[in-house]
Amino acid sequence: PPKDDVPDALARVDGEGPFDPMFARLAVDDLRPVVGQGVTAKLFVYTQRQGRFLQTKGYSAPDFAKIPLRFPDDKWRTITLGGRLFQWKLYETAMIFPLRTGKVTVGGGDIEAQVLDAFTVGGPTVLASKPLTLEVVEPPLAGRPTGYVLGDVVSDLELVSDVQPREVKDGHALIELKLRGLGRLERTSVE
Repeated sequence: PPKDDVPDALARVDGEGPFDPMFARLAVDDLRPVVGQGVTAKLFVYTQRQGRFLQTKGYSAPDFAKIPLRFPDDKWRTITLGGRLFQWKLYETAMIFPLRTGKVTVGGGDIEAQVLDAFTVGGPTVLASKPLTLEVVEPPLAGRPTGYVLGDVVSDLELVSDVQPREVKDGHALIELKLRGLGRLERTSVE
């Protein structure tokens, strides 16, 4: 039998089964990420039959920022699952970044399969991958910036200051600071 061709560690299927002759599977590289951490998510199809496969729905990740990484892999590879030989192919790869803590779900994707042999009768079948639930946690306390609060997401900060009057005669001047940015900015007090 041909050797397994599994250059992608996420394509390995450990401890799952029994295996249908054709199935889709969603896999991530970390089931317990820190909020904001990049997680690799991939959608695979596995088959023991000749067929035509077409991705009809990508996996959904509503509590994540999702950035597609590359196009589907056109190469079919071999893998042994439960003592049986399968062909597998990568259909979708993305980096997903969790936006909140707690249990968050990555919804499964769908791949339409049409078996191509003289003995199979019927139309296309939808292979739905199971959704995955990730436990997203806060970053560790060590190394956090002073005053860090989970959810502090601010970008494009701009600080503008002005001193009035420019020439001080009696020792008093008014300093005005304006801080602008996108995201949550709490009121600050200066003493």
